[in-house]
Amino acid sequence: MLNRIIILISLFATIKFTLVGQTRTLDYYIQQGVANSPLMKDYANQIRSSQVDSLIIGANQKPQVSAIGQVVVAPVYNGYGYNQQATNGGTYLGQINVSKLLANRKYANAQYEAITIQIQSTGNTAKISEHDLKKSITDQYLIVFQDKKQIEASEPVIDLLSKETDLLKQLTSNGIYKQSDLLSFTIEKQTQQIALNQLKIQYRADIYNLNNLCGITDTNEVDIADPGITKHLFYSLDNIPQFIKFRIDSLSSINNKKMVDLNYRSQINVFANAGLDAVQLQGMQQNFGFSVGLNFNLPIYDGNQRKLGYRKLEYSEDTRKTYRDFLSAQYKIQIQGIEDNLKANESIKQQLGKQKSDIHDLIEMNKIQLNTGAISITDYTINLRRLLDLQNDLNAAEIKDLLLINSYNYIVW
Repeated sequence: MLNRIIILISLFATIKFTLVGQTRTLDYYIQQGVANSPLMKDYANQIRSSQVDSLIIGANQKPQVSAIGQVVVAPVYNGYGYNQQATNGGTYLGQINVSKLLANRKYANAQYEAITIQIQSTGNTAKISEHDLKKSITDQYLIVFQDKKQIEASEPVIDLLSKETDLLKQLTSNGIYKQSDLLSFTIEKQTQQIALNQLKIQYRADIYNLNNLCGITDTNEVDIADPGITKHLFYSLDNIPQFIKFRIDSLSSINNKKMVDLNYRSQINVFANAGLDAVQLQGMQQNFGFSVGLNFNLPIYDGNQRKLGYRKLEYSEDTRKTYRDFLSAQYKIQIQGIEDNLKANESIKQQLGKQKSDIHDLIEMNKIQLNTGAISITDYTINLRRLLDLQNDLNAAEIKDLLLINSYNYIVW
């Protein structure tokens, strides 16, 4: 019996906690979270909207055709009314107008480039937001996984305490232990059972939080798989979307400067119209005709707004470089901090592992003492509790490792 006790104690950390229901993986929650995210759909629609803007620019480059009509009557009665010399008594107008802006290709290309940059910026922002969402989902998944590991550690201890009740009753009836010792053992079993029930409640609550984060409405009980998180290789900061953003901002600044310059180029607009333009009904059929013309516009002086526009762009570029340099330094500090924490946590895990081994040896000694009553039930349960606490501490240290790796992967992509 006592040998079986020690074997159970030695193996309790490897016994798996199984929930009724299907097993879901981290990838499942990430896929659901991204698919259900309204923010991701918002970015997709923003990109589609920008593509439509590009089509609108193309449409504006084509000849613009419009129809206009006007009938104005200005009667004079008994000498009262508008001055006939001003109104001619009325206006009768019906025309088809056609206009086309000439030599506008460079301006159109700059507009196309601005939209392309906007699409790149929106796409890059969408990647950053998706990356943030994946990290949040992974962090929450690890919280649930820690709950599961604690349940896995607690259930075998309760099973052990339950199975040994009859043995302790017999030892108590033989006078080896007091009735108070048996009561203390029973209370410990009840305490551990309550703690296990609380863990299961917390597990379900954290699962609901995970589902809520991912937009999952299913409330069925599920099990979760090992997260399987591994540390990514470190890539150049220039390939990380947060830094790609600065390159896109630089392209936008260059294009904005080009737009400022294009605003000071001459513009020529050719137009033509045909139709009716008359001031009286009599002889209206003779007032059908057409006209063609050119409009020319060249800015000469506007109070040096061009230089002021350049100055604003210079300020924006300086701000961009400042943020880029600050974020670069910040990333390097964060990466080093995570590396240091991983090393420190590894040392803690080794210490906990050594202490757990010592507790196993102590319980092995308790095996002999238990038959002779040389150890109290209280001390025995304390040692079991220590073993459980150590296992939970080890689980917490392993989860901390995964959280740190998730943070590292978040930084280096």
